[in-house]
Amino acid sequence: LTGSSVPTTVDDDDDLTGSSVPTTVDDDVTGGSVPESSIPVASLPGPFTKTYNSAGGSVIVSWSGTAFTLVTVSPTPGFMAEIKHNEWDRVRVEFDNDETEWRIEVRLNDGSIRERITN
Repeated sequence: LTGSSVPTTVDDDDDLTGSSVPTTVDDDVTGGSVPESSIPVASLPGPFTKTYNSAGGSVIVSWSGTAFTLVTVSPTPGFMAEIKHNEWDRVRVEFDNDETEWRIEVRLNDGSIRERITN
């Protein structure tokens, strides 16, 4: 870097007389440790594919062992289906015919699969 204006030495003299910029950096991170995870380590259920039925319709949900997949949604004639949640840890489908609403929900909760079919 001939002719460069970048200094090749650093003034690390502890004498700060006439200088308002400190010459050392405190890189010691006190109390900066990362807290241990609060998520309990649990054995997740093994893979499966299951059909869930209601009067408003049915769904087929697959669990890979780490995530849900909504395979099919089949409303009963006269009902409309709406997918409310289709996430790795939760599947929820609602079936509605303007008079009655049915809900099928499958979710991972504290390491266990929870199923709920309601109207």
